[in-house]
Amino acid sequence: MTAWIEVGLPDAERLHRGSKLAERAVVYTHRDVTQLLAQLAGKKIHRAEAIPVYALERRFVAELAGRIERRTTLALSVTERSSTPRSPAGASLRPSASIASGRRLF
Repeated sequence: MTAWIEVGLPDAERLHRGSKLAERAVVYTHRDVTQLLAQLAGKKIHRAEAIPVYALERRFVAELAGRIERRTTLALSVTERSSTPRSPAGASLRPSASIASGRRLF
């Protein structure tokens, strides 16, 4: 497995397992990064120091939520901390947004 990608507020057990299974792991959160880091502090997470945590801008999440159905499949392309959501057919679901600067778990 190449990458393990978590979205939201993953628990330590999932991150530990994902980091062991994949070449790399990453977290994208729409919540407070400080809250996530506090939740994971002191927990056993494989290669925790190598797992980047990125915060999605609240404005981006709010605008995107207004454009999609409750149960929707979409793709999110992230290039140099700029994101573009797309429908399964490939149509852009503007808005695009910057991904806030990344932090490491530990």
